[in-house]
Amino acid sequence: MQAEKPKTFWIATVALVTLAGSAYNSFGDGSNRRFHFTNEGFFGQSTYAGGADKASHFVSYYVVAKLLGGVYAELGLNKDSAQLLGAATSVAAGFVTELGDGRGKYGFSYEDLLFDSLGAATQLGIAHYGLGDLIGFSAGLLPSPVEPCCPYGGTGKNYSDEIYSGDLRIAGLAHRAGFDPGPARFLLFSTTYSSKGYPYSNPAIRERQIGLFVGVNFVEILRAAGVPERTWWSKVLYFLFDVVRIPYTQIGYQYDLNHGRWHGPTIGDAFPGVGP
Repeated sequence: MQAEKPKTFWIATVALVTLAGSAYNSFGDGSNRRFHFTNEGFFGQSTYAGGADKASHFVSYYVVAKLLGGVYAELGLNKDSAQLLGAATSVAAGFVTELGDGRGKYGFSYEDLLFDSLGAATQLGIAHYGLGDLIGFSAGLLPSPVEPCCPYGGTGKNYSDEIYSGDLRIAGLAHRAGFDPGPARFLLFSTTYSSKGYPYSNPAIRERQIGLFVGVNFVEILRAAGVPERTWWSKVLYFLFDVVRIPYTQIGYQYDLNHGRWHGPTIGDAFPGVGP
C-alpha cells in the first residue's frame, strides 16, 4: 500500500498560523519601545515570577511541540519528521514571541527562549524513543489565594494559581519493568514547580515551591474504559488529559525554597503567607 503523500500546503499553513499567532500575541502586547534584552534570573528568589514563568515556558512549548507533531503526522508526515517539524515550529514560535517582547515592556529574554527550546526538545526526545506512556509534562490551575492588590508594584503575570508538573506514569513503568501494578496503574507520581505571591505580594511572604505528588492517570483510565485512540475526538480527549493537570486529583507535599519549610498534605494551593 502506497504511503499517503504529505499535505504540504496544509503543513505550511499550520506552521505559518502558529508563528502568526505568536507574533499577534507578543507584538500586540503594549506599546512599542526601543528594542532591548533582559536578564530575568531564571529561578532566583528575587526574580519577578519566582521562576514560575520559566516552568511555564518549558511546559507550554513542550505542549505546543506535542500538539504540532500530532497535527503534522495527521497531515501525512512520518512520525519522526512530524515530531521534528513540530519541535522546530515550537521553538520558532518562541523566538517570534521574544522578538515581540523585545520591543515591549518585558524585553527579549534568552532564558525564556532557552526553556522554550528545552521543552520542545524534551517532547522530541520522548516521541522519538517512545516514552510517552512513561513520562510527560502537564500544567494546571489551582484555587487562587486572596492577595492584597499591588502594594509592591511589579510587572508581569501573577502565577499563584498555576502549577507545572513532570509526571511518571506507573502503567508505563510497570510495562517496562515487567510487573503487575494492580490498581496503581491508574496513578502517577509528579514533581511540580510553582510560585506564590510574585510579583505583587510582600517579598517576605512570597514562596517558590517544589512539590512531590501522587495523582490520577486519566489517560490510563480512558484506555481501561475502552475509549478508542484513533478517532479525531478521542485523540483530542487523550491529548487534553495528557497535558492538563486536573485540579483536586493530586495530593502531596511542597517545599518552600524561600523559607525552608514543607506544606502538606496539599493539592498544590498552599500559601500560608496570605489568609482567606
